[in-house]
Amino acid sequence: MGYGKGYPVDANWLYYMKLAENYALPVKKIPMRDSGNLHPHSHRPWEIGQPVREIDPWSSFGKYLPGITQIWERRQGEIFGVREKTPDCLIIIDSSGSMVDPRARLSHAVLGAGCAADAYLRNDAQVAVYNFSDAPAGGREHLPFTKSRTLVYRVLCRYFGGGTVLDLPEITNLVRNTEADVFLITDMQITNLDHTIARLSALNNRVTAVHVGKKPGAQRFIKAAKQSPNISVFGVEKPADIPRIVLGSVRSYLAGGKAKKKIVEEPTYWSWTKVPPGRK
Repeated sequence: MGYGKGYPVDANWLYYMKLAENYALPVKKIPMRDSGNLHPHSHRPWEIGQPVREIDPWSSFGKYLPGITQIWERRQGEIFGVREKTPDCLIIIDSSGSMVDPRARLSHAVLGAGCAADAYLRNDAQVAVYNFSDAPAGGREHLPFTKSRTLVYRVLCRYFGGGTVLDLPEITNLVRNTEADVFLITDMQITNLDHTIARLSALNNRVTAVHVGKKPGAQRFIKAAKQSPNISVFGVEKPADIPRIVLGSVRSYLAGGKAKKKIVEEPTYWSWTKVPPGRK
């Protein structure tokens, strides 16, 4: 898989951007949270001792008298129905030596990442990109959250070709205190794969992990992801696999913490001809 940060080169970003437009990936939205702000809701008579700043002079006939003067009663805004939004997305793409050089032939990693970026940008969300090879050695490029397609695809199409190590504290800081989704695409030949799995499982963010090919690390990741309700895993071996990806397809929405698993016991069924023990 190689060591060191490698030498960055750029593929044809316009080619991958136009190719990605042929795939429309679905993004599962998340519920919007109440802002907590109080808004004027209704009037009630003003009494002595209550704050005068809440008095509504337009409904008080220009008088400041108890029982006649009207004061605003504030309440938190109510939401009727289910309001949802598309969160922003951090795309983490592996451009190490074990990945396909996007200049030489079609890179499923770059195409898949481009399709994910297109899906979020189409929904008016922002996209950040973390392109890595040997990140601690400087083999990485980070693009902050933006709606610029040109900037996003330029960073996606950068190829380092060095080792494969993620800077995990840096990744955590990029999504700390945000509801942004995380999209990781790699062949799972990551040197610190076990630590990567543990760090992603500990996030409150929804994580979509895509492995290119069937490397041994992919099976380890899939097995570990089954214990983490915030992670969904997909495999890509050819372009036909890309439309099967559902972004943010976790087992339950995350709101204020980790989702809890539900254990459903299988019921016992008896046939008409078989009598349960102890019954006549």
